[in-house]
Amino acid sequence: MMIVPVKSLLGIMDIPSHRTSAKRWLARAGVTIRVMDGDGRKPEAVELSDLPEEVQRAYAEREIARAGLEPGEWDAEAQVCFLDATPTMRSAALRRAEIARFMLARQEHMGSGALARAVRERFGSVGTSEISLRRIREQIKGVAPINYAPALLHDYAREGGKRAAMSE
Repeated sequence: MMIVPVKSLLGIMDIPSHRTSAKRWLARAGVTIRVMDGDGRKPEAVELSDLPEEVQRAYAEREIARAGLEPGEWDAEAQVCFLDATPTMRSAALRRAEIARFMLARQEHMGSGALARAVRERFGSVGTSEISLRRIREQIKGVAPINYAPALLHDYAREGGKRAAMSE
């Protein structure tokens, strides 16, 4: 689950640049707005997978550009498969894609141990073990950053695992 502050969505696509107007726009789009607890403030946030597809894409492109990465070519076929996945699977893949972009932008400047600590500090301890981070790095080899979410989608289907061939 990738939570994005409403403040960081201001001005993307059709989302207004003012926070109050943006909250109204998100509510009209059917996006659930959550109030986050913190240091006394009550910032609003949304789940990235709840946003309309074109807003998710624009957000990903902006974050890729902020990280100083080249977005690459959009793979429409992979994105269609991604959209066919369940919301839970898409949410998990979007989170892993955000982790992958974070690691890729910092891997030249940090060793693997420091990078893993930075990932855990930013994204929490769930799904950020050394093995999980290595698996993410392996899955994104040769994939354009804009297509990380489909590449990191779990390869199990809604019907369950692949069936074993039975002998006669």
